[in-house]
Amino acid sequence: MTILETLIIIKQTQALTKDKLNNNADEIWKSAIKLRGKFKAVVQAIGNLTWNDTTDFTLEGSLVNFLGKKMFTEVIPKQVVNG
Repeated sequence: MTILETLIIIKQTQALTKDKLNNNADEIWKSAIKLRGKFKAVVQAIGNLTWNDTTDFTLEGSLVNFLGKKMFTEVIPKQVVNG
């Protein structure tokens, strides 16, 4: 488990444990497992991304827009068009 995954789980756990009388360890554990699955899905989605010269970095609500052009172009591989 990465540091980021751990921090996400801690943040979610804090929200769950505000009312300690109504939350038990089993609920916290189930929540942590769900968060880990969601985090894994996001990482996989990012891993499948590419960009090219026609990518619209301003498209509202897109992962490209959320990550930002600078981060996106420096971390995500550019799609090579053969032809």
